[in-house]
Amino acid sequence: SLASHTLYENADPYLIREPSGMLNTQNARYQKLSERKTRVEGSVFRPDRYTLKLEGATCTGFQTVAIGGVRDPYIIARVDSWLAEMKVFFAERLKELTGKTLGKEVRLDISQYGKNAVMGELEKSSAQIPNEIGLLFCVTAPEQALANDVARFITHTASHWPIPEWDGFISGIAFPFSPPEIDRGPVYRFVLNHVLIPESPLSAFRFEMENI
Repeated sequence: SLASHTLYENADPYLIREPSGMLNTQNARYQKLSERKTRVEGSVFRPDRYTLKLEGATCTGFQTVAIGGVRDPYIIARVDSWLAEMKVFFAERLKELTGKTLGKEVRLDISQYGKNAVMGELEKSSAQIPNEIGLLFCVTAPEQALANDVARFITHTASHWPIPEWDGFISGIAFPFSPPEIDRGPVYRFVLNHVLIPESPLSAFRFEMENI
């Protein structure tokens, strides 16, 4: 975990810029002393002029989510193609009803918890067939009202999406809440990781003095 921490919010894990210099970890050695102790040697700190680290985020839209579970073994056996078919239909209907493009103005993410939601394509045990899968539907749109409307349409349609093994009107997703849609409000993403070189340590900050 010590070595991996050099990857956290750093452009280069070997040259880590800090407010007063650069930490060089190219020759760092990590020695395990016990289950809870590690000795790190070989890192070199090279002092430099004073800097400030700037971080920032921007609003990417408004989000509505829904959580549901699938237990039907026929659906689970074909869950990837089942969800892929849905997405194609959702994209077509979204364009017809709102003029928006799925994947651009409106984003839909469907995570399969119990299958590969955490690791995605890197999941090594993806060949194992689970007994049930938790589905997280996540809709992100420019406005909250649009995210709500799209999510409402998606949850209703998805819950009754057919499979060849069943005839007629089916209900393939169990939602724990009614209505299943949950507003998350505005959502943000990390967009700024920058180093500022000020004229002095305090020149970038505004001070106001008031006598009381």
